[in-house]
Amino acid sequence: MFRVGSYKARLPGEDNCILGFVDTPGGKIDIKIFIACEYVHCIGAKDFSEGVDSLIWKVDLLPQPEITPGYESIFLREAVKKHLSMILNRIPEDIDIRRSEGRVSPPVVYLRDEPAGVDISLSHDGKFTAYAFIIPGGNVSSCDKISL
Repeated sequence: MFRVGSYKARLPGEDNCILGFVDTPGGKIDIKIFIACEYVHCIGAKDFSEGVDSLIWKVDLLPQPEITPGYESIFLREAVKKHLSMILNRIPEDIDIRRSEGRVSPPVVYLRDEPAGVDISLSHDGKFTAYAFIIPGGNVSSCDKISL
């Protein structure tokens, strides 16, 4: 048992990680919860063909407080583009992350203006950014975490 902020947490798994699932009206979602000194991060997806470890994810600490509106989003998207470029063997400039205009919708990854078919999730809150993605048909089993 250890303390996360002012909360006690007991972790049954290794590496401060809890595996589980959530039953939703749309079906079962496999989840993996990571607990670090300064954050709790959960990843999950439906239809993991190779299990939850096939999801690639990262939590980043912003290098400085917000300096302009949208700073967190810009920082996050640039970090994702760099990570995707290494996996897809592309340059970051070939990759774009867009949302549909005029409505809230999931982000879509484009390679040279063509949809890449990469499922992606982006989030930012306070001093943290986080992302997760799956490369369809990819044989990638990686997990990046920050140490705080």
